[in-house]
This record gives sequence, structure tokens and C-alpha cells, in this order.
Amino acid sequence: MKKDKIIFAGYYGAKNTGDDMFGVIASWGAVHYWNNSNIALLSHIGSSSDSISINFALSKTKYFRGYHTLQSFYKIFKTKYIVLAGGSILHSRHKRISPRSFMFYLSKLKIIKIGAIGVSLGPFSSEKEYKYINDVLKEFKFLVVRDRTSYEIALRMNLPYKPVLGADLAFLLPQIMKNIEFKKSPKTTKKLLGISLCHYERYASKSLENEQRRENKIFKVLNKLKNNQDIKFRFFIINNNTGSGDEKLTNYMIKSLQLTQNRYEIISYNTDTLQTVNYIGECDAMFSVRLHGAIFAASQNIPSLLVEYHNKCTDYLDDIGVSKEWRIGDMESIVEEVVSKIHLLLNMKSNNFYVKRNNLLLAVKKNFLDKRVLEEIIEI
Repeated sequence: MKKDKIIFAGYYGAKNTGDDMFGVIASWGAVHYWNNSNIALLSHIGSSSDSISINFALSKTKYFRGYHTLQSFYKIFKTKYIVLAGGSILHSRHKRISPRSFMFYLSKLKIIKIGAIGVSLGPFSSEKEYKYINDVLKEFKFLVVRDRTSYEIALRMNLPYKPVLGADLAFLLPQIMKNIEFKKSPKTTKKLLGISLCHYERYASKSLENEQRRENKIFKVLNKLKNNQDIKFRFFIINNNTGSGDEKLTNYMIKSLQLTQNRYEIISYNTDTLQTVNYIGECDAMFSVRLHGAIFAASQNIPSLLVEYHNKCTDYLDDIGVSKEWRIGDMESIVEEVVSKIHLLLNMKSNNFYVKRNNLLLAVKKNFLDKRVLEEIIEI
């Protein structure tokens, strides 16, 4: 059987702009850096773009229950290289009968090759999960991680190759977007505050007490900010997944704040990921619970406050060099302090909010241009 194509695998097609973006950038990077357009995403839906060609390995039609899973097995077996591209996808064992487990099994049998770019490792719920991911990674041909914590974990794993510290794939967005024309929003004289909300604990089977505390405090912050008539809120639905999406929470927050129509707008989930990022780039500042709300803002050099509901948020802030002055933890700062910081960000003139941003803009290219990655991919 002829093996062809590089297949990029991740959480594509789940109506999450952050994960959709990984597919866009992987598709662009394969052509731009590897001169290889014979690639596809292991999904049947996902991002769309007028500027970037995006191919999907799976058919759009689902002929019967489990069809796409069965088709995934076939596509994985038929490809030569699987590249995990972007996201927090290496932290636990998957179901025994699943596309992810199947690709790991085939790589162990040397039937396919596998590598990863722009990913993070952990957190691991147990030593057993750590050992499983460690064993899986020993079969990889290359590993480029997006944060220093993951890099330090990889170094401790004694892998048969040297892991590489890169950056989140989103930091290629400035290069990708610089020659693309986007739809522009109507001009406003108000300061535009981008907002991205999400739950967490309910999806991680944790106590809802902290989630309720966090969201009550966010409400109080936004309620105080609305007293400033010079501020307009732009809410982003980053994740529109039926089970874990942001729309219900966002609408509830807007209703609770009793905002009039001229004080807010909603940027609904859009498969055109680059357009969504462009809308974030129009904001004067960003206040985000979702990690990729803040990362998208940083890619466009828009200052942001990120709620550190998870260690990966803290790791990101450390890597991009956001000073302690602009940290609010998991909404542990008092309401008035958060409000004051947002007011300052909305009027900030400095372009040096992200002290290490330029480092990440350089490091992100390692995902495609690291020597080991190129040596592996160039053979295809």
C-alpha cells in the first residue's frame, strides 16, 4: 500500500478557535517551511481560510455512527508521518481503541513515524500517566514543546533524542497575517476591551466552589468597569463546543451585567480563525480566562490580563515575560486592583508589555525549522 501525506493530529474540529488555529498554522507551515502541500488534518471539519489551503483527511459526510473513527484508523495506517501539532495533548492515556492510541501503537511497531510540534506535556494526574506518556514519547522522532515547564519535564524523561524548546504555534500569526486583508469593524470612540470567559472546574471534575468564586469576582470587575462610559466590551466565543463551550456563560454574564446594546458586542465562534484573531487585534486590551484569548492578544501585541486558573496559564505568562505587576492569579487580587489594572492597560502606550515576546517570535520557528525536524520531514 502506498503511504503518502503528512497528517497533522490534534483537537481539530471541536469548534474551539484555539485548537482550530493549530490546524491553520500547521497547514501554512508545511507549505512555507517544508515546501510540502501534501498534508491534511486528521479531522472532517475545522478552520477555513481564503488565504491558506486547508485539507481534511476525513470526509465531511458521516455515513454511520463511528464512521469518522474508522476512517481515522485507515488514514493513520495509510500515512507515512503523523505530526501532533499544537496544544495540551500529551498528559494521559487515551482509550485503548482510539485513533490516538492506534497511532502510538503503529509508531511502536515502526509502521509509521510520529513527531510533535508546539505541544505541552502534563500535568499528569498520576505517576502511571507520566510513565505512559514517557514510553509513548520514546517512540517519537522529534518533540518541540511550547513552554519551559514542558521542556524541563521532557529533559527528565531521558528520551532517545533531544527535545526542543519552541513556542506556542500562535506566535507565527504575525508573520502569517501581515499580508492578508481583513474585514474591519466600524470605528468607535470608546476604548475596546476584549473579554474571553470560560468555566473550568466543572469540566475537570473538580469542586465548583472555586469556579463560582472566580466568576463572581469577574462579574464584580466587569460591573465596576461598565460605570466607565468610555469602555465598550467585546466578548469572544473562543470555544463553541456543545459540551464545554463559552456561549452560555458569556450570555449569562451579559444579562447579569444588564448591559445596553451600545455597550457591548459579541464575536461569535468563527471557523475563519484568522479573522477572529484580527478582531482581538482591534481591541485596546484583553481580559481573558481562556489561555488562547490571551495568547492571541499577545500575538497581536495587545496587552492583556490572564486569569491563572491553571498552571499552563502561569507557565505561559512566565515564558512571555509578563511582570508580577500585571498578574492577577486565579482572580485572587482584590476587585479594585483588577479594575485599576484594566483601566491602565486600556490607555497603555508602551509596546514593551510582553518583555520576552520577541524571544517567542523567534523560538516558534523551531517547530518547523529545528534541524532534527527538517532531517525527518525532508525525506518525505
